[in-house]
Amino acid sequence: MPTQRAPEILDRIVTRDSLPIFMAERGYQTMVEIGTWKGEFAKCILLGWAGHLTCIDPWQNYDASEYLDGCLQGGGGPAFDMDVCYEETKARLAPFVAQNRCTIYRGTSSAISTLFTHESFDACYLDGNHDYTHVRDDIATWWPRVKSGGLFGGHDAYSRNDAFQRADVMNAIWDFSEVIGVRPHVCPDSSWFFIKP
Repeated sequence: MPTQRAPEILDRIVTRDSLPIFMAERGYQTMVEIGTWKGEFAKCILLGWAGHLTCIDPWQNYDASEYLDGCLQGGGGPAFDMDVCYEETKARLAPFVAQNRCTIYRGTSSAISTLFTHESFDACYLDGNHDYTHVRDDIATWWPRVKSGGLFGGHDAYSRNDAFQRADVMNAIWDFSEVIGVRPHVCPDSSWFFIKP
């Protein structure tokens, strides 16, 4: 395990709801969110921070045998229709899109990433497909697109394999932390963060 502790400044992020204040205090102007679902957290960010948020999500319906996640299948209940979630997101974020403070992309993380150069964003929040391979690939894709001194993190720092979800975010971020030599800051709400050197 890495021996270097996460930077003390990250202690100011108690839950992900602290993120807008943290970003405002740091002077961040741009953020990308990977995995937007219904746009509820995106709206929370935009209400508390004056920058520009880029939202990326495929909003694609998957069978549980291919991608098991409560945001898709409802944890054993009725399925969430991702076309409906996309329309709900557009409606929820429409005022911010009209103010040119939010851009919404419907597509996979890897496909949409090609639209952005390295160091395009001050912050990145990963909350897409939670299996190990996808989290690992999202980290590899988006870490270079965050500026030095920027915030890089995501949600659901846990590993589970049950009727609700197949996820291995924890191992993906710990493996990454070994590469960069710094432990992640993990919040009680399971959000996790690094400051990019």
